Amino acid sequence: MFYSEKGIALFLTVIILGTTLGIILGISSLVMRQIMTVTGLGESVVALHAADSGIELLVYKIRKDGYLPGCSGGVVPCQIKDIQLDEFAEENLSYQLHLQLLEPNLAIRSLGQYRQTRRAIEVNF
Repeated sequence: MFYSEKGIALFLTVIILGTTLGIILGISSLVMRQIMTVTGLGESVVALHAADSGIELLVYKIRKDGYLPGCSGGVVPCQIKDIQLDEFAEENLSYQLHLQLLEPNLAIRSLGQYRQTRRAIEVNF
């Protein structure tokens, strides 16, 4: 019997290139996911600091200025709209304050938002 080895080099080349391409695509997929995660972490930190800024403002108003919220007690938090909130230079950066009065406790929830990332902080005292 006669076996022809014509085309084996082409077959091996295709197998090696396919394997190499699969490895490169797998590694690039992992790298892209890591880049997206790191970008999201940066936005998350900014949103968290915006939420913290809101908490600090309201606690300051309550303790220093004697601010009394216009919210009635209850299980549903109300949004604080009657005090001047900080304005940031970045237009995509903001926060919202929510207050809940449950005697004898006071719960403040601040929701910071930067671009499409939101982070919240809640303080009870």
